[in-house]
Amino acid sequence: MKDFSSKLKRALKEKKVSQKTLAANIGMSETGFVQMINNSSIKVETLERICEELGLPINYFFEDAQEVKVQDSETVWKRLINEVTDEATSWRLKAYRYEDILKQNGINFHSVSKRGGVLAA
Repeated sequence: MKDFSSKLKRALKEKKVSQKTLAANIGMSETGFVQMINNSSIKVETLERICEELGLPINYFFEDAQEVKVQDSETVWKRLINEVTDEATSWRLKAYRYEDILKQNGINFHSVSKRGGVLAA
């Protein structure tokens, strides 16, 4: 995504949205947003929020096949897989913590109804 910055500027101009407004709308400070763009360190989740906010398909930033080399696309997929793996690990750790809290309160976490999802004490 070598031309991410220029494509983003073009989209902002077309949509008549300022960089500051976009940053605020996706939950970032303008400074953090600028650093993210300058460092080319955009998380997939952030890219999705940008596209959603601007009403663009995610491939808007990947449209020119010449710009996306095989190495670049492999890097994007590796980053995506790493982010998803990290998030799954985070959710697993949260589940273990909640299971411990439930056990401390006398609730058997393993007794969950598939139909209703209700915990049985």
